[in-house]
Amino acid sequence: MAIIKSISSRSIKHTLKYITQEAKTSTKLITGINCEADTALMQMQVVKKVYGKTNGRSCFHYVQSFAPDEKVTPELVHQIGCELVAKCKKFTGFQAVIATHIDREHIHNHIVFNSVRMTDGKKMQSSKADLKALKALSDECCMQHVLTITEKGKTFAGAEREEVSTSKTGSYRVLIAAKNGNVDSWVADIAVTVLENKYLAVSREDFCERMNKAGIEVKWTDGRKNITFYFGKKKVRSSRLQEYFKIDFSKEGLESEFESNREGDRAAKEADKQLAGGKESFEEAIRATGSELSARTAELRAEIERAARELSESTGRNEETDTKHTSEEETNTLPLKRKTKLVWQQSEDDEIDNNRERDFDG
Repeated sequence: MAIIKSISSRSIKHTLKYITQEAKTSTKLITGINCEADTALMQMQVVKKVYGKTNGRSCFHYVQSFAPDEKVTPELVHQIGCELVAKCKKFTGFQAVIATHIDREHIHNHIVFNSVRMTDGKKMQSSKADLKALKALSDECCMQHVLTITEKGKTFAGAEREEVSTSKTGSYRVLIAAKNGNVDSWVADIAVTVLENKYLAVSREDFCERMNKAGIEVKWTDGRKNITFYFGKKKVRSSRLQEYFKIDFSKEGLESEFESNREGDRAAKEADKQLAGGKESFEEAIRATGSELSARTAELRAEIERAARELSESTGRNEETDTKHTSEEETNTLPLKRKTKLVWQQSEDDEIDNNRERDFDG
């Protein structure tokens, strides 16, 4: 059985960095849709800049989680994630990265979409009805692989499932602690300000300057293990914040985020280079890639047929196992084990902000 959760991620670069961590997945379990998985950030930013839509929500993030006791392999879970994206017309023409995480007892897919459609520049929209439809498609994919499905509105354990997700999961955790009276409000204010600026700053100096502008003085020296934050005459150390909220406020953690932000800036500059020829050049690149796809149609179909034969032969050798019959139509839609898949059809459906892994891996 699988459940679907929508995660409103803050930043596409941080989200992509998170879902592709080597500690959580492997190269063979990462697939790019309409983009190369290893250069997806740059390619997605190119599309945003081409259509002048670099502001607002940068991505849409879904998690498809399978029950711990479900008899599935990482490869099958990844395949089902790819099938889900292919079946949903709402996603046609959007770039995406699918990464299967195997670091928890429940295997799960992270599916991250560029918010801007590459074929016409329209932004993805999402509603409760859309999420409901996506869950139905996920159930359909699971049933096609003879897997169980969850009861509507329930978790794996049968409890009521929350339908609300937050774009600022760290900040949300901080505010809940403050609301419950676990910390003073000024401590929560400092924590939220740190979380907001760690995703914007590109260096220690930049971070301290941003915090000062927000009314919080930062004492960060190489001779001390912890950072001290001052709010008027009150102060709190980074280690205390970490103890309160179970979020990484360490020097090392912040420095890592700054490095990620610098990488994002470099990717944005590279995207600017790609746009040197203007929108016409980008459209020419799209047409060229489409032509390349057409030239490889025979090769792709051969791979599909070979995969179907291997599946059939494998099933025939094990007569004591429940056989699963695949129709000709299903056979022709078996996803290829390729790092990159291109979907170039124009969508007829115009419908449709990481931060931290406890919420991501729900």
